[in-house]
Amino acid sequence: MPVPALPSELWHEILGNLRSEPATLSRCALVCRAMVFPAHQYLFSTLYVDERNLDPLLRHLTSSNPPAFLEHIQHLYIYVWGNLRSNLLLRKTFRKESERIHVLLQLLPRLSHFSNNIVELTLDACREFAPADWDGAWTGGIVAALPALPKLTIRSTSFGKPADFVHLIAAFAHLAHLAAVDIGTPDQVEAAITRRRRPPGTMHTLTYRSGDSLTGGMPFLRWITRHPGQLTDLNLSISEQVRDTSVAVFLIAALGDQLENLSLAFFLPSRCCWNGLTLSPNTGLRTLILRSGSDFGEHLPHLIQTIQSAIESITVGSVEKITQDVWPRFTEALAAIRSLKRVTFYANHAMPAKNWAAQFSVKYAQLWSRGIVVFENRNPRQW
Repeated sequence: MPVPALPSELWHEILGNLRSEPATLSRCALVCRAMVFPAHQYLFSTLYVDERNLDPLLRHLTSSNPPAFLEHIQHLYIYVWGNLRSNLLLRKTFRKESERIHVLLQLLPRLSHFSNNIVELTLDACREFAPADWDGAWTGGIVAALPALPKLTIRSTSFGKPADFVHLIAAFAHLAHLAAVDIGTPDQVEAAITRRRRPPGTMHTLTYRSGDSLTGGMPFLRWITRHPGQLTDLNLSISEQVRDTSVAVFLIAALGDQLENLSLAFFLPSRCCWNGLTLSPNTGLRTLILRSGSDFGEHLPHLIQTIQSAIESITVGSVEKITQDVWPRFTEALAAIRSLKRVTFYANHAMPAKNWAAQFSVKYAQLWSRGIVVFENRNPRQW
């Protein structure tokens, strides 16, 4: 049976549904010529570079006839010192500086080969296994190779000086999305640096997740709080252990009416740390996500009551952890917001979503009658 002739855009949309199934995409690429290009776009869109594939990649980049898959790479994920999480031998040799494999430093001279197609860069230093700080000298080479980079993720990386992290972020003039996951900086204020440097004016999305070690990113959050720029989307997963909580509260307040989308999670909680949180300054807020409703304890209804914007969507996860005495006041606060178009509750798989919905419709008929409440079974790691 012949394969129908379809526009390339349709093939792209069809095969996009298989992006999480590389084996199926590989088979599709063998069916007909029309499927080859879109299948390869999804198959090779992300390249992880570590100690295992560094040498072959460098040979490809210096070849006079580089392979076609390089032009499909859009997300470059670099393990700065190699993948220390999965390579036990590499972890042992890291203790000897002379035997370290510096993936980023070896790739840096060839990084500009990706400048035409890379839209996302992730730098992962595996700091839980690599007691080495970021070298500020690397920043210039990365920025020179990828000057128009719109999306940057810094994961599990230690910075000996807050200025090194500030310089890295500020150097990307076209950065729109920044994710800082488990970064470590000394708890010190370098006022001269923070006065001179500003976040890129194009940056509108910040994702920040505290680490598990005792050094967090509090100086970085203070810098963003002083210079919020054009931030409209904020995704925060905060740990009290590294004292990020109070700074995160100040950041939310500093964004004021420009904040449109907010996602919050709080782990290792001592709930009193959130007591100062109010959403009343955020009069432009349209979407609120609370990854675990129990993070706020008995203060959850009050947090909802502080909303002064024409908010349209509220999502609350792990609702099975919300105590029974909180639910009545919580639902009353939600029902009082007339602008709401959707309220989504995520519960674990212990009870089917339809059972949650059935019980809710009886207990809290006022909110249910508006037809905006949806229950789904999802664990925290699934969304």
